[in-house]
Amino acid sequence: MIDWNHVRTLQQEVGPEDFDKLVPLFFSEIDSAVKRVSKSDTPIQLARDLHFLRSGALNLGFSDLSTLCAEGEMQAENGEADKVDLTAIVSCYEASKHQFLEGLQNLDAA
Repeated sequence: MIDWNHVRTLQQEVGPEDFDKLVPLFFSEIDSAVKRVSKSDTPIQLARDLHFLRSGALNLGFSDLSTLCAEGEMQAENGEADKVDLTAIVSCYEASKHQFLEGLQNLDAA
């Protein structure tokens, strides 16, 4: 669900202080993106919103969420927006966020 190697690399690249500032910003942007995805009213907008969400998910190592978003993005781009499982995407985000925040405490302790 979470690519912890990516998270460690990101934390090392930006430094612990900046990483701690980055995480709340990430969640703020992604929380907004999740709400937008749920309200997307055209296939084009849905594809754009899923692309944004996928990119954000990749940035912080949310690999499962990124995969679901990529699949949904392709479906929306191919005229199958009604087949995008938004419930699964939102659930995956919530589970990933929970796992990330719990795992982050262990990462900081290491």
